Amino acid sequence: MHKDKNSLSIIMYHYVQKKNNFNKGLKFLDYKNFIGQLDYLKKKYIILSPDEAKKTLLEKKSFQKKFCWLTFDDGYKEHYNIVFPELEKRNIKASFFPTIKPISKNIILEVNKIQLILGRIDKTTILKEIKNYYNSKLKYKISFEDYASKIKLSNQFDDKQTTLIKQLLQKIIPEKHRFNLNNFLLDKYFKQNQREISKKMYLNKKDLIEMSNNGHEIGIHSYDHPHFDYLNEKKQRLQISKSISFLKKNNLPTQNLTINYPYGAHNKITDRILKKINNIKFGLTIKSKVIYTKKNDLMYLPRIDTVDLLKK
Repeated sequence: MHKDKNSLSIIMYHYVQKKNNFNKGLKFLDYKNFIGQLDYLKKKYIILSPDEAKKTLLEKKSFQKKFCWLTFDDGYKEHYNIVFPELEKRNIKASFFPTIKPISKNIILEVNKIQLILGRIDKTTILKEIKNYYNSKLKYKISFEDYASKIKLSNQFDDKQTTLIKQLLQKIIPEKHRFNLNNFLLDKYFKQNQREISKKMYLNKKDLIEMSNNGHEIGIHSYDHPHFDYLNEKKQRLQISKSISFLKKNNLPTQNLTINYPYGAHNKITDRILKKINNIKFGLTIKSKVIYTKKNDLMYLPRIDTVDLLKK
């Protein structure tokens, strides 16, 4: 990395938590480390508000200093309880990207069910449970081992066993069976009411309105966090339109919006849809890269994960 080169780093956060019995085994950034990162960023970078970052990206001249833009994915409750107060103390403005269905329906996203399952159950047991379900419910002609062997296991964030479990429970097993299997695993090993978990886990409408009124961006991150590249055009449109409708219904800003693609996934259908939506002007991916020049597609901007931040 060019540590002292003028640039823009868009920094990606997810869980920022204090350790407790509920999140045991879950991957998260400890809040003390988060505070340390904020202090580091204040010292080493100019932290731009979302509006300032977008304006800087639109300017034709090169970056004049080292900038960063903070982004928080998925709409977790700690973004209000922990992150928001710490940002306000330092007069830092950021972008938050809630997923709508957990807020409006008090459900747990499938991606979060899987994270909770991986945090609570050892991976060998999870794979045994998946195999048992596969053999009893799917009854395909090929063995579970052959079925699983066709899955690509390269991933920048997880080991191969974790990647296999995520691929099976997020994408590969048919949707109805994924849903049933995730609920079975969560109910069997967690033994807590999913509605109550959801209320504790995600932001609510009041939180979002307060954060927005204090100058933070509330962006688009889909209705229920699917892989866009696995959806047809109608379903992709619904994911985006439901998100914009939620913002409008709650009097949250809907102009000059940023879309943050779940899992960083998109395709040509996504391109076609977004070209026809005038109020979405910027898009964020999970491609790990610092921005050094202005020659970027503004709809597919790269970000640096918080775990890689201090490696630079």
